[in-house]
Amino acid sequence: MEANGQYANSKPCHKNEKHGCGCREDVPEVMHRPYVQTGYRRIDQPLYYYVKSVFQRNNEAGNFWTHFLPFLYFAQRYIRMYFIYGNVPYALPFYAHGIGTCYLLLCSSFAHMLSARSKTSCQCAFAIDFAAIYTYGVGMKVPLEFYLCPTQHYWDVSSSVALTIFAVYCACALAASFYASENSWKSAIALSIGLYVVGTAILYGSCMLRYFISDAGFTSVEPMDTYHVSQAVGHHLSLHFFEQLLYLTIGLVFQASNIPERFSSRTFDIFGNSHQFFHLATAMAMYAQSLMLELVVIEIKGKYHGGHFLNDELISMSLGETIGQFLLSIVLTHFVVYLYWLYLRKGEKPKTS
Repeated sequence: MEANGQYANSKPCHKNEKHGCGCREDVPEVMHRPYVQTGYRRIDQPLYYYVKSVFQRNNEAGNFWTHFLPFLYFAQRYIRMYFIYGNVPYALPFYAHGIGTCYLLLCSSFAHMLSARSKTSCQCAFAIDFAAIYTYGVGMKVPLEFYLCPTQHYWDVSSSVALTIFAVYCACALAASFYASENSWKSAIALSIGLYVVGTAILYGSCMLRYFISDAGFTSVEPMDTYHVSQAVGHHLSLHFFEQLLYLTIGLVFQASNIPERFSSRTFDIFGNSHQFFHLATAMAMYAQSLMLELVVIEIKGKYHGGHFLNDELISMSLGETIGQFLLSIVLTHFVVYLYWLYLRKGEKPKTS
């Protein structure tokens, strides 16, 4: 990037010795952020140095807090919801989404905290972050499958089989992303997003379009009979669905364009850069998803009495089919991360004394 003149006219970098921060040339290339010149932490430091760094001025502190604070919020939100709804079957998909949300935000936070220890630490930290993104995807598909878009409406497979297929698909897509990272992490990110969108579209695309677009009044097609929400609730579901798409689009625009740091050298290295706006936008999208799913849980609660549903057509939900599918995704994706770590260790050059 430097060779293309991206930083040719930028201001000289001054190290911040007080907080132990240096310039981009002081760290391996894999740790470089586009248009960010300063605030890079020292490598090969003790663990407490990186823990302490999130309370100091550097280019990862803001990235840490823009996902760790949402993690704290969602953790207390879903704990509170558990005390409201309890361990009832109809709430299990909602809890799966909550666990996936909290897990992704926590992995992202610690990836930004610990990524500067070494080149391998950086690659492994963000590999776990990638795995958490796919795991979150499965956590989102569980309530989508059981609440709104049962796969058997379009494919001749059960919900458990569909979710298992999607979990295996996510693990394979993650492996492909790691393979692409050999060329560049940008290629890996693009491939990761593309594969996730394709997998989602194959399993749920037709259902989501029919349910949300028709219910919002954009087409004359009748919404499919899934979890029998009222028309008023269905309209709010559609609004939250398009709200999350708006936040995700905003976040991706910031992430892809590197605005505003590309227009002002060093001004946004520490705070206010595109990655932090991307974090905030994704957190807001998660909040919209949570509101959407909670509306369904409230609606279903009125049809659940004495340990069974009043409507016999409602699909049964068990711990294995909901939380179990999420845990399966964690095992598969993190096994891929483990193989990737072994590959990185094999390629490491031995240290000479």
